[in-house]
Amino acid sequence: MKTNLKDYAHFTKAQVKGIFVLASITLLFFILPKINSKLATQGVTDFSKFEEEITEFETALEKKDVDSPRRNEKLPNANATLFSFDPNTVSKENLLALGLSTSVATTFVNFRNKGFKFYKKEDLKRVYGIKETDYQRLVPYIKIAKPKKTPYSKKTNKTKKQPKQKGLTPFKFNPNEADKATLLRLGLSGKVVQTIINYRNKGGRFRKREDLKKVYGLSITNYLTLVEYIDLPEKIIPIAEKGIIPKDIPQSFDKTASIKIDINNSSVEDWKQLKGIGEITAKRIVNYRDKLGGFLSIDQLKTTYNIADSTIDKVAHQLILTPITHKIPINSISAEALKLHPYIKKKQAYLLINYRTNHGAYTRLEDLKKVKALPPDFIKRIAPYLSFE
Repeated sequence: MKTNLKDYAHFTKAQVKGIFVLASITLLFFILPKINSKLATQGVTDFSKFEEEITEFETALEKKDVDSPRRNEKLPNANATLFSFDPNTVSKENLLALGLSTSVATTFVNFRNKGFKFYKKEDLKRVYGIKETDYQRLVPYIKIAKPKKTPYSKKTNKTKKQPKQKGLTPFKFNPNEADKATLLRLGLSGKVVQTIINYRNKGGRFRKREDLKKVYGLSITNYLTLVEYIDLPEKIIPIAEKGIIPKDIPQSFDKTASIKIDINNSSVEDWKQLKGIGEITAKRIVNYRDKLGGFLSIDQLKTTYNIADSTIDKVAHQLILTPITHKIPINSISAEALKLHPYIKKKQAYLLINYRTNHGAYTRLEDLKKVKALPPDFIKRIAPYLSFE
């Protein structure tokens, strides 16, 4: 039986695929080393220039961090030295030595220079910018000296007592007719003598000896010394019977109840039209009103210095209350001008201005409550006088 050559050259489809895969793998093994060798001969990429740029960028960032004040604040002061200090007297240099940043130390000194006082250790937290960690670190070393009472405060207390009047030289006198020189010869002080003269000029009369006790400033001791020398006629002659014409009668006693006064817009001359109110009293009312910015009620008139409540009560039916027009521009006024208001002390004025400087303008009354050092009753008292425009 003959065997044909085609029979040996015949392959199945599976065998053909196997041969093709085997040939491909063999060819890949021959070609791959050549490709790798060619790529290697092309040279390695030079990254040195890129690395130099990265180094320069990192150096610039480090320099910026060192020069930046805000960055410095975040870095702890490794050279800080802890020692006892009084926040009311400590210098800026010592604050820096304690480990505070330059900006916080500057704020601390400025805050104190504007009138703020540290009364307790917790007040240190009110310094804008100081951290809780710094406060906890420094609080054991805070030593606040107790304020000393000044001679001025003692003098102020003494002035409230009745002034002593010594060396009286009593002789018979009529308190309704004695002139200023005569009253001074009795040994009375100039203030007491002027009070008697003013009382008479306003129409007042001493009808009995006991009336002298009512003179403001006259001590009971001096009254008892003079009472036996008071020479009063049995009957006090009215002013009209003495032939004094009406124009000589003090202005404040020659008015009718039909006059009405606007307490927030009246002048000194307007006030003088009311019975019992002379020029001195009128000036006190107007000056106090202008400092306040206006009266909120008629009873508030009674807080005017050295004016009796009875004086206001007698003319209350002739007074008209209108809204106040002169308010405090809280967002533009200076601390020096603000502390002139009768209800605002120097410390409170600086607290209000410092908060406005650090946090921006006040937009409403509630913003004042954010100033923790201000008591609620103080805010309530000055609220009607504030303008937020």
